[in-house]
Amino acid sequence: MAYFETSYGDRIELNPKVEKLLYPLSGDEDYFKSQIASSFASNSALETTDFGSAAIKDISTDLDSYTLLIDYLEELGLLKQYNSALDIAGAPGIHAALFRGKYAKHAEVADVRNANDPDLTKKLKRALIKYKFQKIEDRLFNGGFGKHRVKRLKQLEHLNTPTFKNYYAFDFKREPKVDRFIVGDWRKTVDRQYDFIMNFMCFWLWDHTQAIPKVASLLKPGGVFAMLAPWCWTGRGLGGVGSLIGGQFPFFEQRLSMEDQKRYYEQFKPKLAPYVETVFRFFDPHRPTIEQHVNVALQSGLMVKGTKRLYYNYRNIALTYREFFGDKIVVNPECKTGIFADAGEVLANIARFRKDIVLEDLLTKGVLFVFQKPA
Repeated sequence: MAYFETSYGDRIELNPKVEKLLYPLSGDEDYFKSQIASSFASNSALETTDFGSAAIKDISTDLDSYTLLIDYLEELGLLKQYNSALDIAGAPGIHAALFRGKYAKHAEVADVRNANDPDLTKKLKRALIKYKFQKIEDRLFNGGFGKHRVKRLKQLEHLNTPTFKNYYAFDFKREPKVDRFIVGDWRKTVDRQYDFIMNFMCFWLWDHTQAIPKVASLLKPGGVFAMLAPWCWTGRGLGGVGSLIGGQFPFFEQRLSMEDQKRYYEQFKPKLAPYVETVFRFFDPHRPTIEQHVNVALQSGLMVKGTKRLYYNYRNIALTYREFFGDKIVVNPECKTGIFADAGEVLANIARFRKDIVLEDLLTKGVLFVFQKPA
């Protein structure tokens, strides 16, 4: 049986099946280079000026994350009418358009490329027609049953469920559109303050110790910053479908320090080893916890209105926790790949260089953060 020994002396069992199923492109040099060149986390993304038009399939995906945030704002008593809103990295503009239609008089998007689609409103309304029929089915049959559950209850990524009320809230008060696209690095190009700023599933692209203070400076007094932040400690590659780093054991990026990731690649994929540090730094190098986000927000003069974990529906890994439950599967009994990970072992590996990571972090897909600037 083969093992990789970390610089801390931990021996992690290697299984080629894991790399094939979880990280199939982590050894493909051409893919590696192309992803680095095109990554939105790299400066090279700024060299391409156009995103292209919005795809209708993106609308259904964005509706899920949008509703989860709207639900939480309502729970916190912050779902109201705002004068101005900004969606950071919000191309193709779906979240901003939906928010404008219900809750903001003016909505803008800041992203590295131009995503202005003159047909966005038309596409959005066309895509939402089918949801009106789903709403009827959802109400009459209580969400459906078995494989025939409506999409609201068939989340591919989150175990949390959007509410019926806000998922089907298409009674727009105004035209669902984007008033302005701001092209370039938002930290440099955004030139005004807003009553509401949002971000969905990409805040890990920036160092939170720099990004949160910048957001705070862009909020008007009394303004709200609400985001669904992706999580670095869940057992999938960072970057989602575009992830690059991986190896022959689950929770690869989570269990190894950057130095050990480089050592692994030098041993097993030497041609790609020079790129590991670059890819690691595509994402917030702090790999922050909830507490770290909150502390920076407080230091930036923001009030913390709430934080809420969204749990992961990741069926590629079945988690056990042998220390407490033996070989009983405690998460994802319907695992499709047959790959198992012992949460206790994973946490022990991580604790060698991060003692602030807990079991909940392994199960978290994203976290809802809501901050407010004092009036």
